Amino acid sequence: MHMRCHTSVKPHKCHLCDYAAVDSSSLKKHLRIHSDERPYKCQLCPYASRNSSQLTVHLRSHTGKSHTSKPRCLPCL
Repeated sequence: MHMRCHTSVKPHKCHLCDYAAVDSSSLKKHLRIHSDERPYKCQLCPYASRNSSQLTVHLRSHTGKSHTSKPRCLPCL
């Protein structure tokens, strides 16, 4: 599955635009762009986001913590 990100194989297609994804979870996340769905809610203010990473970045505005990078696979470096 991971190696698909290094090829052009994107079998999961959006029915509303030209977007295509390597996996179904990426497509599901993309589909939120076409709707008002914002399932990730901040517990400290009214902010809500379409994905968890946006919420994580937002939460730093409350805590002041800085970004830590994730490890990557060798082809991604």
